[in-house]
Amino acid sequence: MNIRSYLLIIGIIIISAVLFIYIFGFGGIVASIFEVLLIYSVVNPDSVQNILATFYKSSRNVNFWFEKKAVEQRIENTINSTSKKINEECPTLLPHGVDIKWVDPVDRGTFLKEEKVVVCLEQSVNEAKNLARANMLYVSEDLIRDSQKYINPIIMKSLCIATTRKILMMDKRIDALKCFNEEFYETEIQKTPSLKNYVDVMEKLDIEGLFTRLILKEFSELEPKLMPAISDPRAEQETRSFMNVMKNLAEKEKGVDINPNHRGRIIDVTIMLVAREKTIDPTPYIKYAERCWEEEVSRLYVLAQGKNSNLASNIVYILVNKGLYRVENEWKFSITNKREKFNSYVGILSRVIK
Repeated sequence: MNIRSYLLIIGIIIISAVLFIYIFGFGGIVASIFEVLLIYSVVNPDSVQNILATFYKSSRNVNFWFEKKAVEQRIENTINSTSKKINEECPTLLPHGVDIKWVDPVDRGTFLKEEKVVVCLEQSVNEAKNLARANMLYVSEDLIRDSQKYINPIIMKSLCIATTRKILMMDKRIDALKCFNEEFYETEIQKTPSLKNYVDVMEKLDIEGLFTRLILKEFSELEPKLMPAISDPRAEQETRSFMNVMKNLAEKEKGVDINPNHRGRIIDVTIMLVAREKTIDPTPYIKYAERCWEEEVSRLYVLAQGKNSNLASNIVYILVNKGLYRVENEWKFSITNKREKFNSYVGILSRVIK
């Protein structure tokens, strides 16, 4: 929420408080307090969950029910707050909140109810283990939910693993990450060794800010393209070949050219890296993008870091003015790679049909 919104809320509170006190006297003061608490709980639901968790934890000596509620609230708050941060990188990747329920081990699982993913957990005294399990169950159910059926199963599982690890690292829950790795990730690698290669690629690109904005963005749009089909073997094949292109991108060495295209029937994209040092002339990139337009490439990703970020933004502006592309999404953000901080740019352009 921006400063203007906060000032608007504060203004509403002050005006309504004055009116309450003027009309109801002392009762207006009580009404104003309730109003502040109500608005605070609506604007800051994560903080309210933290407060509730603290209350439950302080009361755990009274009854074990409070301990369970404290763990439940902390898990829900962790997942809800980190999923919001992921959705800021690319909207609707994790569209639902989470609701924790305690069940017997045989009933453990997930389902969607009233716009929340209900995660059924078996009771455990180890909160880190509970958090690891809850995150994996939640992500497996909710991550690009509608498109999951079109994605190669091994790649889909890799996406869930990489996202779960991302959530736990974002929240700095190293204890839960360790539990997740030992209980689930390492077991899955033993069953399917190729999982590790995919997860490594996803995590390398996540450092560059591209896991959510490029891979998950592209996969999330399979359902609108392919519905109402229940499955699509071609889509499964293309999600795998697209990940090979992503592997080349993740492992690209400085100064080495790669083929950044994936010209599939379903996933039809090219990636334009604005990566030359001391480049100020946009002409070569404009010509490359024009050639992509002539070849009817559906989507163009424009990527840049450091000083080239401004050049990339300018290139996108020129292409839009030429009427060749429209901007779907555009991000300017900072990344830290090898202890250095860089400005980074990602632009997603769609081909305009003339």
